[in-house]
Amino acid sequence: MMFPRVSKAVISLWGIWMIGVGIYTMLEPAIIIQFYAIEPKNAVGWSTLSGNIAPLLLLLGLCALMGIWLSNVTFLWVILLAEAVVLCGRAVALYQHGYHQDLMVTLIAEIAMALWLVIHLRIHHTTHQH
Repeated sequence: MMFPRVSKAVISLWGIWMIGVGIYTMLEPAIIIQFYAIEPKNAVGWSTLSGNIAPLLLLLGLCALMGIWLSNVTFLWVILLAEAVVLCGRAVALYQHGYHQDLMVTLIAEIAMALWLVIHLRIHHTTHQH
């Protein structure tokens, strides 16, 4: 079956991307301003970008790689749970602030990754039942 190999490659590439984004954001937090329109007001804000948001991105990437490379789906469930919480937060934000066209790419990427993980985990569960 071809899908599991392709899926592992996609999740691994996503993990490498998230690790790169996490490290880059730690070292150069101003990149967040460009992509997410977040501009910190003071040192606490900058510290939040480099010390909170960036490590979470890095953690998600590490979980992706550990889940695939160690063949331990628990790490992938962590990512799926995080994606679910993020999508709940997005729903609240959409309700509070309305929809804007600039959100489309981010929303599609988050939903696509969550769906990809659901499919991957379902196939893994189906093929590894005892």
